Amino acid sequence: MDITLSCNCDYRPIDLKHFAQCQGYRTESQLGYYKKCLDHHKAWDSVCNIYRHAMAMELVWPYVATVSNPSVEGYLDWIRDQKDELYKLKYEQVSYV
Repeated sequence: MDITLSCNCDYRPIDLKHFAQCQGYRTESQLGYYKKCLDHHKAWDSVCNIYRHAMAMELVWPYVATVSNPSVEGYLDWIRDQKDELYKLKYEQVSYV
């Protein structure tokens, strides 16, 4: 029996090579090393970086979607008025790293 799971998600695919290059991996040898996760600590550092980047994007989205002229100062003012405890926890995880 062949069971196939499908997901009709509208997510943009992650370009892992581009992300690795942003972290300083340049040559094909370095990129291969990154892709194979040969260094446990560097691999977890990458996972944490991906998490922080995704979480920061998720946190900024409600502000950008509701304000006509978004700015860093405006976001920092907006964040102080948030009452959602889960939102504040996520903000602390990203901003105090």
